[in-house]
Amino acid sequence: MPDVPRPAPPSSTRPPAWAIALIAAGVLLGVLVGGVIVAGVAVRRSAERLVGAAQHDLPAAQAAGAAFGAGHGEADCLDQALQQVDACGQLELVCQLGATVFTQACLERAADAPATCAGAPAPGQPGIEAWSAEACAARGRTGDAACAALFQKAVLPNCRGEALPDFTPAG
Repeated sequence: MPDVPRPAPPSSTRPPAWAIALIAAGVLLGVLVGGVIVAGVAVRRSAERLVGAAQHDLPAAQAAGAAFGAGHGEADCLDQALQQVDACGQLELVCQLGATVFTQACLERAADAPATCAGAPAPGQPGIEAWSAEACAARGRTGDAACAALFQKAVLPNCRGEALPDFTPAG
């Protein structure tokens, strides 16, 4: 019998494994770069909103604190400031900063109460955390980190007579 030519086996149309891996890596890299770009845009927009809110809210908080302090004592300023801090969420930085600015301006104008600064450490002295914790505990806020931060950032500078920042808009 004569040799009958056999048909050639069908050629495989599937690309080699290395080509598939290269394509997958390219797609993954594209998704990663796209994610970084989207995240960068989101962070920039959030930062712009944060700065805009701060430029609006901090001068208002300073003015409100000065007005409140003119007719009240330091204890009233602290009570009002702690109410403001309570209304802030843990991640609401502008709100927390606004409460600090309110407190500073209020204490600067309020009638002095020696108890507010009792035991406050002098500049360079240790004990800031203990002092603020004791001050908060005396107000029924044992272990309250937001209260301690308010005492450290707003009350202590007032006790030390430090100059306060001015947030009133220039112009």
